[in-house]
Amino acid sequence: MIPPRHALPAPLLTALSHGGGGAEAASHLAAAEHSKHLLLLAGALHASGGGAGTPPAEALRVLAEAERADREAVREVITYPATGAWAAATIMRGRGAPDAVRAGFPACVAAAAALRTGTRATLLLPAARGPTAAPGTLATVRLPSLGRAVFGVPCETVLFRSGPGGGELIADGLRLPIAPDAGPAGAGPARWEAIRRMDLAPDTAGFPVALDDVGGYALPGAPAPAGRLGAAAARHWEERLRAGWRLLTREHPGPAAEIRSILKAVVPLTGPGERPPGGSVPGSGAAGERWPAGASATARAAFGAMGLSPPGDAVATAVALVHEAQHAKLAALMDLYELTVPGGDGGPLLYAPWRIDPRPPAAVLHGCYAHLGVAAFWRVHRHTEPDPGASLRAHAEYAHWREATRRAARTLLAGDRLTPMGRRFATGILRAAEAMSADPVPAPAAALARAAAARHRARWLHRNHTQT
Repeated sequence: MIPPRHALPAPLLTALSHGGGGAEAASHLAAAEHSKHLLLLAGALHASGGGAGTPPAEALRVLAEAERADREAVREVITYPATGAWAAATIMRGRGAPDAVRAGFPACVAAAAALRTGTRATLLLPAARGPTAAPGTLATVRLPSLGRAVFGVPCETVLFRSGPGGGELIADGLRLPIAPDAGPAGAGPARWEAIRRMDLAPDTAGFPVALDDVGGYALPGAPAPAGRLGAAAARHWEERLRAGWRLLTREHPGPAAEIRSILKAVVPLTGPGERPPGGSVPGSGAAGERWPAGASATARAAFGAMGLSPPGDAVATAVALVHEAQHAKLAALMDLYELTVPGGDGGPLLYAPWRIDPRPPAAVLHGCYAHLGVAAFWRVHRHTEPDPGASLRAHAEYAHWREATRRAARTLLAGDRLTPMGRRFATGILRAAEAMSADPVPAPAAALARAAAARHRARWLHRNHTQT
């Protein structure tokens, strides 16, 4: 399990800085994130210490045995987004007094690996008090990449057993059979809530993605739904995501290849978002109703997870996927290279044409890169819209986001908060945005974009009481 050292070839770094990179660059980044998860898991084993549940040394033994049985299956557990986020949370709390669930994190990972590989194992897993109207009467155990078990009895630990025929969880006499490929099971005082699996490309080579609505560490800090999606809602998510994916594979094969290498789980979000997916150009007419506002999110600790509001149409879904893939790529790159000066976010805050609040340099770089991808999406899509109103909107989106990206890249390069590698990367973004600026757009679309940019800048200045 010793991870290799990672570095990106210069041509891939250049391609990434221009907003692309394709499957090759995304695969390099995904491999680096796998190594990161291994290091986090090693740190979590050290930090978890004692507490309820199986000792870390025994969890590691089971994990190693499972890897000998099926390396790929164990890789699925280790690279699952929630595994990295959970490991990071365990390490961050490890120097203090980690709660029982964080202390038992290695045992939960080992249990998931044992269940996936059919390895014989007996582990004691710590239970967390679950959401209920009667505090203390529900216990929850999560197995990363698989799902969660909910028990209607108060308990601190749950016994896990597995073998070639599957596994079971036992809490206070309640027995719950589970299997790696099983759907929801059980009822009443004991039930298994499996993470749903979607196939976004059932008519081609297949593209399996988890629809993770079981909570926990799937996307740290995201406004996740309070409860599980119903069967009809889950089908709606899958249908809309398939529609967005078909659009991407048809019009944007490069970004689609990147997303295929990155995306492991979609996390449903709820509540208001800070922005529509990829932003929007207000004032472009009724056709804009085709792309309703929503929220989307990624987390650096959960590479491979993308949080989305209930999907709109294919265009809105595709834009959100592109936007979050850009964030994921840059987050992974920033795990390999310092792009901003250490401690640089303590310096002056900057204007970002997509936010109403001043932002630190690293956040501006992230937004700049995400919107470069959004601009590239509209660059192509504006030519495929048959409806005149929708076409005008698409041209306006393109004009708006290429200019916003260009302006933000120039702001970053005018400051001193970027490392030499960061300056090289931001220069690539700027060159890509300037190349887009040479593309003609219809005069009405250009006017809409200029008006939207002026309104945003005026609102930002008014809110922040500055003339900088």
